[in-house]
Amino acid sequence: MEDDKASIKTIYDTPASTIFKKQFIAGFAHGLGGFVITLVTWVLIYVLTIMVIIPQLQSLLAQINVTTQNLQKVNPLNNSGSNGNQIQLPSGIMQQLQNLQGK
Repeated sequence: MEDDKASIKTIYDTPASTIFKKQFIAGFAHGLGGFVITLVTWVLIYVLTIMVIIPQLQSLLAQINVTTQNLQKVNPLNNSGSNGNQIQLPSGIMQQLQNLQGK
């Protein structure tokens, strides 16, 4: 019976260096696992964005780009109006704005 008790090591019988090594390895493995999971998650989010979301938004982004360029061509103030200043839109901009408003 005493041989059984002598062969069982408790935390009090174990050297501090062994406890430190085991705890260090466990903590390092825990941190490394968290890093790997975070990295995999970010890669999945990136792939999902590139493969699914960006192609669906591409037509909308192109339309916004064309509209923005056309709005920059607008003559902001023209004093030829009878009631003061008027804004003159280039041809086709009203149609594009109506198309965007209808979507």
